[in-house]
Amino acid sequence: MRKTILLTCLLLFFQTINSQYENGYIITKNGENKIGLIKNQNWINNPERVYFKTNPNESEQTIEITNLSQFGIGNDIKFIVSEVNLDISSENINNLTNNKNPIFERRTLALRKLVDGKISLYEYQFSNGTRYYIKKPNENFEPLVFKKYLVLSNQVGVNEHYKQQLSLLFEEHRDALKKKLINLSYSRKSISKLITEYNLLINSTSTNYFEQINNKVKLNFSIYGGIENTSVSYKFRNLATLNPSFNDISRSMFGAELELLVLNQKLGIFSGYTIKSQVSESVVLQTSIAEITQVAALSYNNNSWSIGARGYIPTIKNLNLIVSAGITVEYVSDFSITLDVSRIDENFLRNGGSEFIGFGLAYKKIFAEARVFSNKMFPENVSNGVPVDDSNINFRIGYKIL
Repeated sequence: MRKTILLTCLLLFFQTINSQYENGYIITKNGENKIGLIKNQNWINNPERVYFKTNPNESEQTIEITNLSQFGIGNDIKFIVSEVNLDISSENINNLTNNKNPIFERRTLALRKLVDGKISLYEYQFSNGTRYYIKKPNENFEPLVFKKYLVLSNQVGVNEHYKQQLSLLFEEHRDALKKKLINLSYSRKSISKLITEYNLLINSTSTNYFEQINNKVKLNFSIYGGIENTSVSYKFRNLATLNPSFNDISRSMFGAELELLVLNQKLGIFSGYTIKSQVSESVVLQTSIAEITQVAALSYNNNSWSIGARGYIPTIKNLNLIVSAGITVEYVSDFSITLDVSRIDENFLRNGGSEFIGFGLAYKKIFAEARVFSNKMFPENVSNGVPVDDSNINFRIGYKIL
């Protein structure tokens, strides 16, 4: 149940940061240009409607793309709305036929601009796959044809007519780009790169929005240090009155972390390794016999490895609220609890895991975060006691080197 609640909260949080309003514009079919805020949903499929506000305090408007001629967010997300030929053929191998020609339907679509220049490149993603379009100024959108089909019941052929289309388009620079045309794949990266290169060859200005999108995917390497507060309890099997509790154990820690930032650097997937100082604590226990006490001593070493996700919520310039969640695996060695009078000693190796949730702030390359961990259970295959559970919270301050 605890893991389900954690996962549900995490999914709801990341859905929230993945649907934030950002500065943008819309142009209606009537040519009216409106500046405001558009909900950036990081569309997997091209949108059929836009959620728009003229200011943060206004209620949300839902605008169908059929009422727009274009819209955009920031400087790198631009959609042009037009009626085009859409190949509705499926790319699912189970739905392939022996028809190698595209099946076109006229539809009004929001096409995402990938390259702007003498030749512009557009993309449309939907349930049947991805389609690319090219366009010259004052001309119609031309679909680049790529289709898989069945040659035999167990053999798939590919119609790569898009290579011939581009070859005819490149004209006098066809020979210079011949090798790249042969090796061209029907993908955003490959076609964007080739169209950009052609635009530069003919001395045309060219903006590659695909490269700008890629620049919003980033890998960070960070180092951090901090303190951890831990509580440990233990229950002996035969000495119920001598169950020691070690509370408020503080120790230092330091570590390193790799983080991949995606979704316009609003979501990070991270993995880190933490080295912690040794725990060495003791408590005085009152026995059932008056005036007789025992000293319980606790000692162990452990390091931890964690993996999780972190969301960044912009507040003011360069300052982000961060929320993270994940799992951690503890590597514990040389664990012992000793009672001096009874001479009971436990010593075992334990590897276990727990979930955590964290909150903090990030300013430029500096970040601070507090993490709260669920209780962790030690193994039950020990001779003199039952599982130890330990709960902890830690606080870390770090610096992003890359």
